[in-house]
Amino acid sequence: LQFFYGLFFGALLVMIFCNGVIYVLARERSYLFYMALLVSVTLYQAAMTGFGYMYLWPGSGYWINEHIQPVTVGLALWFISLFTRDVLDLERVHPGLERTLLWMGLTSALLALTGALLPFRWLIHFTALWPLAVIFTCVWAGIVALRSRHKGAAIFVLAWGFGFLGAALFILQQLGVLAPSWVTEHGFKLGLILNMTLLSFVLVSHMQQLRREKATLEKAARDNYQLALIDGTPQPVGARLG
Repeated sequence: LQFFYGLFFGALLVMIFCNGVIYVLARERSYLFYMALLVSVTLYQAAMTGFGYMYLWPGSGYWINEHIQPVTVGLALWFISLFTRDVLDLERVHPGLERTLLWMGLTSALLALTGALLPFRWLIHFTALWPLAVIFTCVWAGIVALRSRHKGAAIFVLAWGFGFLGAALFILQQLGVLAPSWVTEHGFKLGLILNMTLLSFVLVSHMQQLRREKATLEKAARDNYQLALIDGTPQPVGARLG
């Protein structure tokens, strides 16, 4: 079991480091949102497995015990919303879903803030059920983007499908609906690793799409410049793209 947890946290830390390096080099905000999501998830898992109390905040006492779960869950869901809106380009693909995820993200940020102030027992049911609503909305956003032929949407749907299934098993066990078992106990962690790995491929697809769009704009600008040299009447870049 210790070996399994070592691999689990090792994989999360490697992904945090890699995405941090890529963000510094590329300055693409999707990587920043994804790295922040990974940090929040890692802290949550450290708290849930007890490794946080052993290595990160030993002897921290009341505050961590009472507040770490709603704070990290709220932050993770906030960054999930930001990441989904950005990587699926929902402002263009589906403005209504983009606004829905905006408000879900703000609600999640409020959960993190409230969780830092109120006892966890007051928030336990909302903290357990709200993630399912956010993740389900992300899956639906991925399906909408897939129908719009957005690059990487298929992998996104598959990633959050694993995430939703793992989270549902874990939450239903926590609420007493399902009996504890190896699947319900570790399904969330396995789903999480699959989710995070697949989302890395979504980010690669997103970066490739951005490069293609940049190359198209640069070509249009060069063409426009050449026309300006020939006839002295430069055309807007948007007109050339159309």
